[in-house]
Amino acid sequence: MAWYNFSKAKKEIMVLPIERETVKEKFEKFYGLEKVSSENLNQPLITERFSGEYIFFGNDNLYPNLLNNLFYASPFHASIVNFKNQHIIGNGYDILTNSTTQRELVAIEQMKWMFNELFILQMGMDFNIHNRLTWKIYWNDAHDKIINIERIEPAKVRATKKVDGKIKEYVLNEDWTLRISGLNQREYIPAFDTFNKKEKVQLWVWQNYSPGLEYYCQPAYASAVNWLYLDGQISYF
Repeated sequence: MAWYNFSKAKKEIMVLPIERETVKEKFEKFYGLEKVSSENLNQPLITERFSGEYIFFGNDNLYPNLLNNLFYASPFHASIVNFKNQHIIGNGYDILTNSTTQRELVAIEQMKWMFNELFILQMGMDFNIHNRLTWKIYWNDAHDKIINIERIEPAKVRATKKVDGKIKEYVLNEDWTLRISGLNQREYIPAFDTFNKKEKVQLWVWQNYSPGLEYYCQPAYASAVNWLYLDGQISYF
């Protein structure tokens, strides 16, 4: 026989607050992918429109940021990039020389210092992710010798409008996602030019050719970007 206490007061059930943002929404917001989920990423809008100061890279000027974010969003893509990078850089490099003069030996040591292990690793990653290399070049006072090379993240660099068929200047910004002009600090750097003896700091840019694009290029995997985005989304289901 069972006894039921109907006269006993009912207990209130504690309802825990439910977060409005799902894990998926937080992930997309963190990696900046929430605005591209409905677009065809295989055909991104690379407008190259002139903003008055520089050439936009993508409709929102953040296409390189998207490429960086996909590396973290898609484990499949990241494994391919890392695999390719290891095959490119291998075990580093060796300098074979018969030089014994003090000047040449100093130059070799300087080269090893500039092109260190981290620099080579970053160079390979920039090539595989962006199909683009951007280096800050420092000249000596006589402008006849490069005394330092600094690697710049390709996503931070934008080109200015060409003058006489050449890009004369680049714009460097640590964070292009900042829309407020006071926080959006831009640095204008002259393009690399051995004949320009006035500028001791210049920006050297190498990039592959993409048909139809004049100022920028797309990575070799551009046609697979939709699949890379899907790979990052599949973990939610």
